[in-house]
Amino acid sequence: MKIALMGDLHYSLDERAEVQSARDNWYRAILDRFLAEDADFHVALGDLTHHGTPPE
Repeated sequence: MKIALMGDLHYSLDERAEVQSARDNWYRAILDRFLAEDADFHVALGDLTHHGTPPE
């Protein structure tokens, strides 16, 4: 059995356009790579958001 693990993402809402673009590109790349792993289970560990607000 293979388990793919991913650590804290701390997704944060930042209103600055240059930060949003970089953030979105990074999250898209890391999630695509994570889900591309040939694993029986994909597990995200730790904090998914930075502040824990519903929009995050």
